[in-house]
Amino acid sequence: MKFKLAIIIPFFNAKKYIPDNFKICQELTKKFSIQIIYIDNNSSDGSFNILKRKIGKNENISLKKTKAKSKHSPGTARNLGIKFAEANNLLFLDIDDQLVVKNFTKLFFYMSKKNYSFLHLNRNNITYKKNEKRTFTPYSNYDKNSLKKFFTESNSMECIGIIYNKKFLLKNKLFFLSGIYEDIFFTFKTHFFNNRKVNFFPNTIYLKIINKSSITNSRVTKLHLDGKFNAWKSIDLFLRQKLSVLKYKRLFKYLQYRWRGELANEHNKILNSNYNLREKRLLIRYVVLKYKKFIMFNYNVITAKDKIVHKLLGQTF
Repeated sequence: MKFKLAIIIPFFNAKKYIPDNFKICQELTKKFSIQIIYIDNNSSDGSFNILKRKIGKNENISLKKTKAKSKHSPGTARNLGIKFAEANNLLFLDIDDQLVVKNFTKLFFYMSKKNYSFLHLNRNNITYKKNEKRTFTPYSNYDKNSLKKFFTESNSMECIGIIYNKKFLLKNKLFFLSGIYEDIFFTFKTHFFNNRKVNFFPNTIYLKIINKSSITNSRVTKLHLDGKFNAWKSIDLFLRQKLSVLKYKRLFKYLQYRWRGELANEHNKILNSNYNLREKRLLIRYVVLKYKKFIMFNYNVITAKDKIVHKLLGQTF
């Protein structure tokens, strides 16, 4: 491989983020054996041409573009980045996030001593609201033999802040589906197929900027609801295919626990939105009709989320 690390950056209408992001990426390519791959998801604000001019003849930075139908699909852009990466180590970076350049020397040394399918990086969250602190949902170590952990514990399901081994991804045909929340299913599959120790690099590398205008932080829409539902549906169907009937049956109650939790989360998110009462009811009806196909109604009501879901499933729509 030509480079030690490839950083894949999908973007859509990101003109205001390009200056800061490009400055960091340019510095990284000057100091380290790093390839930068920008993937334009069909921007309409001139982002592509702005980056094209900035890149110029820099051979360590490239610019690609997805097909028109992929506008709301960061995963499609990431798949393209995987294809063109000339490194066996891959890092996905959102264009509005930042990297701590000074810690990359230690990172490369750490990487050289480890044998991994993926490597978790320490990251900090930076919110757009003054004096607000958001705790980072922790990474969880699980595999196909310890899936209960994934369904019952809080864990990060984002693909950012992780260095992936490209050979591992290709060997197991691990790519992103289209749509949003596409990294939930991707992250799950990487753990499912992993049979190596999961390592964690302690120095901060990734700075996640909590941006209110990002796809997943913007107003709740059917696009958001569909994306989250499709992620969990994909996981459920994947397990039905990959596990024996007995193993799936043993895992079933934990899957159900997660299905109920996700429906309750979506319900609460809609209630806390700025929609009027009629719009909220329509969205709740929309999401309940989707989730109830996968949730068994006869269960012991224990948690607060269980109570919410029991009430929702008992309603007639």
